[in-house]
Amino acid sequence: ENPKNRKASVFVFNGLFLLLILLILALAAGIITKIRRKRLAVFTATFTGSDTDMAVENAAAYAVKIITEAGVAVDKARLKECADKVETLLGEAGRTAYLEMAAVNEKARFSPHSMTAEDRQKVLTFKDMALSKYISDRSRPKKIYDKWIRCIY
Repeated sequence: ENPKNRKASVFVFNGLFLLLILLILALAAGIITKIRRKRLAVFTATFTGSDTDMAVENAAAYAVKIITEAGVAVDKARLKECADKVETLLGEAGRTAYLEMAAVNEKARFSPHSMTAEDRQKVLTFKDMALSKYISDRSRPKKIYDKWIRCIY
C-alpha cells in the first residue's frame, strides 16, 4: 500500500473520530442544559404554587442566590444584617424591599402562621428587582452563559 494513502486514511479516520467525540460532547451538553432548565422551571413554578409558605421560602432563597451572584456577600443566617450591602447594589428602594423580604422569609421559616398573598408578593417584588438588576448589569456573553450554561434565570 502507498504510504501517502495510508497517511491520508489515518488523517481522515482521526478527523472523523474527533468529529464523533465533539458531537457526543455537544449532545451531552445539550441534555445537561435541558435538565438544568427543567429543574429551574420546576423550582420557579413553586413561587406561584398553592403552598404560600413554600413559595415564600423558595422565592427568598432564589433572591438571595441572585444577589449573591451579583457580588453582594449575604450571610444566609443573618439576612437582616446584610441590608446595607444590598443597598449598594439596589439603592434605598432595594434595601426596603430586601428588609421586607427578610422579615417575611423569617416568618415563613420559623412561624406556624400561614403566609398571605401579600407576603408572597413582597418576596416576589424583591426577587424581580434583584433579578432585573442582575441581568441589566451583565454583558451579553455573560447573560448567555448565565442563562444557558449555568441556568441561573
